[in-house]
Amino acid sequence: MILKDAAPQWVGLKVLEKMRDGIPSNTWWWQRCLQDKRLRMWCMLATPFIAFYVIGTVLQSNLDYLVKFGILVFGYLAVHIAGKLVFDDRLMNVLPMGLYLATKVSVSFTNISEFIISSFKL
Repeated sequence: MILKDAAPQWVGLKVLEKMRDGIPSNTWWWQRCLQDKRLRMWCMLATPFIAFYVIGTVLQSNLDYLVKFGILVFGYLAVHIAGKLVFDDRLMNVLPMGLYLATKVSVSFTNISEFIISSFKL
């Protein structure tokens, strides 16, 4: 009898993962998306970019302080829930790179935009 989960000894773990990822399953589409390793990695990398942008936009808005606080708390809860669903054990390897790139891009964008604005002022 052939077992579905039994694998030959000579097949490596990475090969088995690739084989399992390539086989379509009967699960829901959102479950397949949450199990995709590349999507999870890109979500972990993109989270600091999105968080920095949302925090900056909320703090620069002309809303009341309580509304700003409520939006920031809601954003924290959304990131926390997304972290529980999407992030995996590679988070500590990927998060520093995401934070570095998000900080670098935001500072560079701010400096370039300020340079362009100041160069056109008379």
